[in-house]
Amino acid sequence: MTKWVMIFNLMAVLFLLIYFYKPIRIYTLRAYRYYVDSQIKTKFQKSDFPKGFKVHGIDVSHYQTRLQWDNLKSISDDGDTIQFRFVFIKATEGTWLEDELYDVHWQNAKKYQLVRGAYHYFHPNKDVLQQAKNYFESVKLEAGDLPPVIDIEDAKGMKKKEIVASLKAFIKLLEQRYKVKPIIYSYRNFIEDYLSDDFDGYTFWVAHYRQSNLDFDEVKWQFWQHTDKASLLMSGMRVDANVFNGSYKDLKSMTLGEIVPSFEQAKPRVSPTKSSEKQ
Repeated sequence: MTKWVMIFNLMAVLFLLIYFYKPIRIYTLRAYRYYVDSQIKTKFQKSDFPKGFKVHGIDVSHYQTRLQWDNLKSISDDGDTIQFRFVFIKATEGTWLEDELYDVHWQNAKKYQLVRGAYHYFHPNKDVLQQAKNYFESVKLEAGDLPPVIDIEDAKGMKKKEIVASLKAFIKLLEQRYKVKPIIYSYRNFIEDYLSDDFDGYTFWVAHYRQSNLDFDEVKWQFWQHTDKASLLMSGMRVDANVFNGSYKDLKSMTLGEIVPSFEQAKPRVSPTKSSEKQ
């Protein structure tokens, strides 16, 4: 009898671990990162910012554990104070993952009145519908937020034609729900190799480091991630820094109005493609 009780208890523990895997993972990793981050003493340094841009922003994920949201500033090499006014926040990845600090970052961005955008790290070799569902269930965009953002930077062994088909299927779902074209993020080389020929009319957020300007005419870009080593004023924490190619008024004009409330309203209106069925 004792043997069966022990087996039952082990099975119950296993079931609970599987059922609560996601919150256990989130809070365990969060606690670990808070501990590691608290042990690191980072010295503030002036950062290199491209000239001629007035609107600056950052992008964050679970790696940024202790942001001082009330003082998101940096100093350029020439001594100018850089005030960050928008933020891209990692929300989801693939078919099931939600970033551990997404909710915290998302609420803080609103509290401190930053223009915010939520991005999904897209896997072109994974099910498109499930990736869209992951994003829709995790992210609650509001009026005043930027359009949904797709981060695609890994071919996952797929050919260009397959990547394009998969991304277009994912974009179709986003457009059906939000009634707006999403923003596409990637590195310059990836855009040139896979995306520039097939996504005319879409707004791009381009990652291209250690350059004084972004001379890139292959796509329409509005955001430029120009460094991954910007230093925040008080803490010295390193973050990715971005510029917006326009005025603050232009940035606000890109934000959303009324939001479609339900994932189910988008789901029946698209059929899976061969590329989206790949696992």
